[in-house]
Amino acid sequence: MVACLYLPEIGIAVERSRIPDLWGEPAVLIDCANIIMSVSPECAVFGVSPGQKLSGARTLCPDLRVLPYDQPAYASAAEQVWDILALESSTVEPVSPELCFFLIDHTFAEPTQRIRDLTTRLASAMRISITASIASSKFVAEYAATKSVPRTGKGNPANEHDSWIVDVPPGREAALLASCPLARISRLDNATRDRLAKFGITKLGDLTRAQIPVHRLSRALREAGQMLTRLARGIDGDPVKALWPPPSIERDIDFETLGDGSGVGVTLTEPLHAALNGLAGEIAEAMIARSTYGRTLRLYVVFAEGNGGAESEEKLAGPTSNARTLARAAIRLLGRITTEQPIVSMSLRAGGLTGGNSVQLALLDLGSDNSELYPHERKRALEATISSIRKRWGPGAVLSGALLNHARKIRLWTYPLGTLLKEEIEVDSGADSAPMRYRRRTTRGRSKLCYTSRIVRIHDRWKEREWFWGASYEHAVFRVDSDPDGVVELHQIGRRWMLTANAD
Repeated sequence: MVACLYLPEIGIAVERSRIPDLWGEPAVLIDCANIIMSVSPECAVFGVSPGQKLSGARTLCPDLRVLPYDQPAYASAAEQVWDILALESSTVEPVSPELCFFLIDHTFAEPTQRIRDLTTRLASAMRISITASIASSKFVAEYAATKSVPRTGKGNPANEHDSWIVDVPPGREAALLASCPLARISRLDNATRDRLAKFGITKLGDLTRAQIPVHRLSRALREAGQMLTRLARGIDGDPVKALWPPPSIERDIDFETLGDGSGVGVTLTEPLHAALNGLAGEIAEAMIARSTYGRTLRLYVVFAEGNGGAESEEKLAGPTSNARTLARAAIRLLGRITTEQPIVSMSLRAGGLTGGNSVQLALLDLGSDNSELYPHERKRALEATISSIRKRWGPGAVLSGALLNHARKIRLWTYPLGTLLKEEIEVDSGADSAPMRYRRRTTRGRSKLCYTSRIVRIHDRWKEREWFWGASYEHAVFRVDSDPDGVVELHQIGRRWMLTANAD
């Protein structure tokens, strides 16, 4: 059996941890084409759902908060969920931050209750709704999980942080998949889908009711019909792949077993460095035997007298299987764990294993002498660095630049990097005199327009003093993130407010 875990609101949860003002507000996450990828529970009251265009969603909910979909940040948060699933199953396949499959084997005792307890704990800890399903294949499990998400609205009140589990027993796949539209099947191209729609086949359940003459079926339609017939019975031929945790090589050493067993740890530098040299040599031998090269190195130490442990991790300058390079990196990691406590055991793990020639891989790496890098390698290295920072200091430690300004496509080439303005505006302030929203008045032709921008976040605030004709004047400056103007500066001069700068 295959289990599917569906977390549609994990992106919303990450953004709310970054921007606390989003709690209780209707918010959506959009992609580069302004298609909604994820919605908050408050949006269901207005009928906003994933897959809609942003323009239509704004019509339903004018006060909608819009943020770009930051996939690396959400995947970094979802890794903690994948680690928990890896403890339950040896075969875990993450598809996206919102969707993950794992295999249920003979070691699972009462899998339905076990998965229900797991999803309940995760939903309570992450403060989101989670849906799980159990079926005979990935296709059936995914459709059951995504179809059974309860919607919070006026007519269907639901707990915001609840979990649901759907169990599809063998033999019930056809009844469940009868309502599955062909648009959800990625294996079908648009042309084949349109030809099937002419015969009245728009859902999997229409296959049994449709009576199509054989001479009217092309070869492509016959092949698509055979594939759809198998899917309608829940047979997808796509097994769950073991993609998590990523492949790694780990070696450890226990100083208690090497000594007299008294539990006294090691504090001297020389034996610790010697132990790391030995662990690095063992990992290098294993890499050479597998013809692989490591990109990351992680060191975990355990302190004596039950004082817990500490870890440090870094991305290597280049893919390597050299023992001396690994040993130097391991000693650097040990130096970052600044403590004088005795160490009783150490564990060294090399991750990011990859095949191929190490020289060719190093040519594409940021740490090599070559500065000419391919765009996908720069993006991969940047995502790895951001993920490491977020793991250590939280998801709000690094914000994507796209979060600071929501520019329309036309502004990408008609505006410079920064625009100096001097425009008087009307500002609504809160109890602490901080701006909450402002109104700009513009003229388009003979029409006078006024629109309101909501201040999403105050990045910085300070005061400036200037001399003018022998007198000193002081005014407050706020650098804020507004929707939809992006990052702007607001100057409070007495009772007047001025909009002075706009950054793309």
